[in-house]
Amino acid sequence: MSLRNNRKGSAIIETLISISFITFVLFFPVAMFSVTNRQTTMSTLLIHSLQIVSLEGGLPERARGLVLLNAEQLGFNPERISVNATHGGTDLTNIRISKGSSLPIRVTVQYPANAEAYFINSIARLIGSREVMDEEGHFEATGYVNSEWLDP
Repeated sequence: MSLRNNRKGSAIIETLISISFITFVLFFPVAMFSVTNRQTTMSTLLIHSLQIVSLEGGLPERARGLVLLNAEQLGFNPERISVNATHGGTDLTNIRISKGSSLPIRVTVQYPANAEAYFINSIARLIGSREVMDEEGHFEATGYVNSEWLDP
């Protein structure tokens, strides 16, 4: 006798489908909150990084250390975070722009998104979906600020 034609088999299939769907409905909002929380935290880190880079006139070693310390306090692993500062295509890592010049500086903060992506993809597989979020991707926040570096 096949499972399709059996009442008991039909009930088991319906139960498995229902449990998968209910689990998806319960955990998908948690996964989305995790992603939204990480993006909000990245925005906070970007704002702090912009302030530090603005006052330092670039991203010298001292400023990089402050940004990574701030990232660690916000719950990021400082070994996995990437912080870059540029002005007009010139990389400002370990250098400063001219003292007193108010030039725009672009700051980019990146952090891998593989843990959140794995969580969302695992939940999406419960309802038969394929990859929802790229596991090789990253969260990225970018902003601009004018240099306020006046005194060393």
